[in-house]
This record gives sequence, structure tokens and C-alpha cells, in this order.
Amino acid sequence: MSSVTQIRNLSKRRVSLPTDRSGSLQSPQAPDLKQPIDLDMDFDQYVFSCVLLHVLEEIVADVATATEATGLSRAELRDILKHRVPASVMQAFGLENVREAEPGVEGALLRDLLLAHARPGDQTSACFAKIIARRALRH
Repeated sequence: MSSVTQIRNLSKRRVSLPTDRSGSLQSPQAPDLKQPIDLDMDFDQYVFSCVLLHVLEEIVADVATATEATGLSRAELRDILKHRVPASVMQAFGLENVREAEPGVEGALLRDLLLAHARPGDQTSACFAKIIARRALRH
């Protein structure tokens, strides 16, 4: 299975909420619910998977490197990949051969603006701010 296919499969995960027979949502404390679903984490995983899929497509098309496509440092990207994708996919991002991407003036201003509104102390929120800033100015 190719790296792009593996990432695409990650982004197709479905989140289903437990409901009773009437279709009403059950409370997380319901006795038949094994463990509550962390919707924030599932959504974060979905968004990261979608971003990483586009990044891999840009790498394969030789349009951008992983750091250029995401606005993240190699260390940040390595950390995300380590926790969010299978180990076999990490090599496709070619982080060993990539240098840090330098944002332009507009990119730096937008990144700083978004970082100022990110959740304090939340690394995921900071990564999303950087990714959004970079992706917004790429197209």
C-alpha cells in the first residue's frame, strides 16, 4: 500500500456517536458505552490526515517539500508524523533531506496573528495555526 493510500485511509475514519433506539444521543456515562469518544482528538486526526495527504501529493509532484507545504519545522513535523501516521509512511515525507522553510513577510505576519489566537500551551493548536498560515498563502 502506498504512503498516499495509507494517509487517505486515515482521513476516511468515521466517528459515530452512540445513540439509543429513538436516535437521541446517549450520555457518555451510559452503561453500555465502553469509553467516551474524544471528538476533538478524532477531528484533529482527521484534519492532520487531510493536510498530510495534500503534502504527500505535493511532494510526489515535486511542488514542495514537507516543511514548505506545512509551514512547520522539521522537528514539529517529525513529532506529528511520529504520533499520527504509521512508521512506514514517515519516510515518504523525506524529512532527512529537507531544510527549514522560511516564511515570507506576509506568511510571518499571518502566522504570528494566528498563533496569537491559538489555545495557550496547546501544541496542536499552534501547529494548526502554522499550517493554516502557510496553506492560505500557497494558493
